[in-house]
Amino acid sequence: MRRFSLSLIDRDSPEDYFDRLKYPLGVGATEAMRAASRAAIERVRNQVKRNFRNSPHRYKGQDFSKAFRVHMWPRPGGAFDWSYTPAADLVAASSWAHVFEEGAVISARSPGRPLAIPLQAAEDHGLARSTRRRNADDILEPWKLHQKHSLTDLARERFGMTWLADTPDGGKLVMADDGGRDIALFKLQYAVRMPKLLNFYDAAKWAHRLLPAKFSAEFNKAKSRQGVS
Repeated sequence: MRRFSLSLIDRDSPEDYFDRLKYPLGVGATEAMRAASRAAIERVRNQVKRNFRNSPHRYKGQDFSKAFRVHMWPRPGGAFDWSYTPAADLVAASSWAHVFEEGAVISARSPGRPLAIPLQAAEDHGLARSTRRRNADDILEPWKLHQKHSLTDLARERFGMTWLADTPDGGKLVMADDGGRDIALFKLQYAVRMPKLLNFYDAAKWAHRLLPAKFSAEFNKAKSRQGVS
């Protein structure tokens, strides 16, 4: 007869030893999750910088990558330093930014009306984004702050008048007279398909594979600080 045995730990008090591991385990898990989530959001932001490098969706003076953030739990600097069940969410701060992860078909709010897609001339004249009405003489101004000029209304205010012109493919352009020169400001379309440009799932899956190695490193550092061998 042969006896086989397994000695997990050579201690007089295993309970005391594992009790002292509670802190390193929690800290190791939490710090590993934080490191992986920071790597994940950096990966998403790099996707944004790469895929939107020459895109009109990157407005002047605005870094679109900052619209994507990571929310960690426990929150760094919050009430809880660590947890056995840490978590992180990759989120888009702008309510419409998820369109670029899922892809979508954008159409006008009013059925049957086309969208006015700004062209380069509209961009050059500051007509690529709508602005809120600001009229100091209007006593109803506080109730109108939620309203916006349409881009074509802004163009008429800027140039005095606009007109439609046909394109070779049967489409329509909104034209204006810019000092004796006809310019095309907008292309009218009933819908625009936004392609999928980001992949949160890929970033999260990639970061998940980092967790074991990061947990091992953070766990050993926490054990060393705790004086647990």
